[in-house]
Amino acid sequence: MIVYNKSTFGSAVTQGFYYNDGEKWVKVNEEVASLVSFDTTDPNIVSTLFTPNVTANPNSVYSSSVDGSFWKYDTTTSKYITYQPKPSTEWYLNGTTTDAAANKNIAIYRIGEVGIGSDTNINPSAMLDVNSSTKGFLPPRMKKTVRDAITKPAAGLIVYCTDCRGGDSDGCLNYNFGTPDNPTWECLGEPKGAIVSIDCPGSSIEGNYIVNVANTAANVIKFKIDNNTFAPITGNFTNYVTLSGATGGLSVSGPTPAQPITINAGASAILSYTISGTPTVPGPFKARFAGNGLVCEKSGEVLNSSIVVDCANAFVYGMTPIKYLKAGTTYSGGTVRIPYKAYQSGITYPAQTVTLPSGITLTRAAGTFATPSGFVEYTIGGTYSGSNCAIVTADINVEGNSICNVVIGDNQSDYLSGVYKASSDGYGNSCPATQFGMTDTNYSSGWASPNTTANQWVEITFPSMGVRKVVLSGGPVSCWAGNASYVSYYANQAGLQLEYWNGSSWVGLASVPTLYQDRVTIIDINCDTPAISRLRVRNNTAQWWGIGTFYPVGYWDSKVTPPVLDCEAAVVSLSPSNTLINGQSYTGTVTVNYTATLASSYNAEVVSKSGLTLTRAAGNMVNGSGSIVYNVSGTYTGNSYKEETFPISLIGSSCEVTLGNPTEFKTGTYSASSSGYGNTCPATQASMTDSSYTTGWASPNTAADQFIEINFGTAKVVKKIAVSAGPVTCWAGNAQWVSAYANVAGLQFEYWNGSSWVGIAAVPTVTQNSITTYVLSNTISTSKIRVRNNTAQWWGLATFYPFVY
Repeated sequence: MIVYNKSTFGSAVTQGFYYNDGEKWVKVNEEVASLVSFDTTDPNIVSTLFTPNVTANPNSVYSSSVDGSFWKYDTTTSKYITYQPKPSTEWYLNGTTTDAAANKNIAIYRIGEVGIGSDTNINPSAMLDVNSSTKGFLPPRMKKTVRDAITKPAAGLIVYCTDCRGGDSDGCLNYNFGTPDNPTWECLGEPKGAIVSIDCPGSSIEGNYIVNVANTAANVIKFKIDNNTFAPITGNFTNYVTLSGATGGLSVSGPTPAQPITINAGASAILSYTISGTPTVPGPFKARFAGNGLVCEKSGEVLNSSIVVDCANAFVYGMTPIKYLKAGTTYSGGTVRIPYKAYQSGITYPAQTVTLPSGITLTRAAGTFATPSGFVEYTIGGTYSGSNCAIVTADINVEGNSICNVVIGDNQSDYLSGVYKASSDGYGNSCPATQFGMTDTNYSSGWASPNTTANQWVEITFPSMGVRKVVLSGGPVSCWAGNASYVSYYANQAGLQLEYWNGSSWVGLASVPTLYQDRVTIIDINCDTPAISRLRVRNNTAQWWGIGTFYPVGYWDSKVTPPVLDCEAAVVSLSPSNTLINGQSYTGTVTVNYTATLASSYNAEVVSKSGLTLTRAAGNMVNGSGSIVYNVSGTYTGNSYKEETFPISLIGSSCEVTLGNPTEFKTGTYSASSSGYGNTCPATQASMTDSSYTTGWASPNTAADQFIEINFGTAKVVKKIAVSAGPVTCWAGNAQWVSAYANVAGLQFEYWNGSSWVGIAAVPTVTQNSITTYVLSNTISTSKIRVRNNTAQWWGLATFYPFVY
């Protein structure tokens, strides 16, 4: 510290600047600075350069700019000697080493001690000594959420948490008595294992609070008190709870159990305070527990009515005969469903009819509100006299003053769950028409034509509905990423036609305007168009083209959660057999299971393909699990031994059922060119047909022309072959060989023609953790099939079995 002395004391003290050298005040030379830097490690070296050029001054401290050492000039020896400041000397950022000792108010000592506001030496037991009789220590202040976001808080870290006692302004000094990886925060003065605490998250307000409805015994607030000590404690918690907010007509008493109570060591007690009376004012209120350093605040609400109607989630579904409004149409069905919550049981509502100026009527039967929640339903009826395709609003007084504004005739919504297909798999077989690719909004995925041939098409099948709009965008640029010229072809699409299926043929619906790659084009459809279940876009002219977005906007019950159809597990039962043979007549059934969240009626459906017809009668869908049944009839006109898919739909859901599926054949006799690697991995029926991928047959060496074979016993018609890569258990001791089995290529499918083995096809690359199913281009009648390696390599199969007719 440097001070300027204005007073004098005899001749020993004069006016001027003084510094403290750790022992005494020394006057600063008025001609030179007190700190001098030099450019060597020893100022006694003759060539040393001093800055400022002050030499041999006993009142200066010399600091080396090379190694940071300090020196003073000794007049006795006429030499510079090393100088070590006392441990109590403070550090200055500018390098000054002088010490004002007890006269300083802030000091940072070389041994690491810090004193703030100290007028005496720092306590030797303290690293930080703060001294004041008028001010306190203020740590960082923050909310609990901010405190919890501290990364790896040190054990013992201290903050002031502003809301850790339950209320927005009920804070405490927090410390972490856990670890950085698993912090545990406690209020200082309420440490774990030391005293009593209140579990505010574990406390609750219970019961319903409704204006003009008297509270019952269920209207309580419960606070949980934890005894974290090592001995029982006894306390009286009467008068600890106060109410605020919308508490007109309410009072609090208790608690139970009767006070005082004893809480055993390590145990908890639930204090239940009764909130009695009859609420007179609606709105939020708070119950605050406060006493003996314990604070917790819980929030509740007084409702204006026992019934809370959720108008925002009201919806209309099942309008019959059509889902939009058309002049002169008499509606004989459809439901307006309005959800509610009931906070009191036994409340009834009367029958009600709402008649709209347009002739539409909404009728409900008398009933009782169910607790805790339910729906009030109105049936749609009447003959509509307004404009076609209009919407009307019904003001429905459900209960008391709960009036809902419900829109009728606006059941149109995007339908994004259709089944897509196209005239081909798309450009390079990499751009197929899929539900995901055609309904996203990034315009980069979708279907792209594989060539410039005319009359190619993309089709979507969906539940029968009145289509109001069709959303389209130009071709997907991702399909043409490697060819800039093709991308430009897709920039503007013209010469396309929108068509719909009328049950027997495709009918033109509208010419498609120019489409663009970076935005959608919306085609409006007259609401009087007959119900549609299939749409397609077709190119009239030879050109490169594609579709990035394609889906309808129609009149359907979009707010009704569509049922989940399980077409994968559909049960097909055909007579004379499930195998499709050209020219064969069939009868039978297809049963498809569903899961629904809403009981509803569904329409009849007829789906025809390749001479076969699937017919479903109208019926009622149950809330929960159920099934729909299609009757199959007709004479099959397709190729024998083929799988035929039929798109079906049910109230907003659709999927495809498959007829003519071959069945898995897992009972053959297996053999191989050897007993397998180390004689521990033989080819057996059990090991080759399980689904673990870990057992099976592994080659004993890298020799070519090794094989694994299945003998059916009698000739069967083979349609598919399932394979997966070699069993890892065979190579468990050799990581290198395990990796060799991860992807196996260079294999050949072969079948026995009665006298020799004939190649079927190259086996696709197979992996260890999934089954690859190869579909034969033509069915083969044989009694044996095998897999053989064409090239010398380590290889093996964990799965190998056919699908046969």
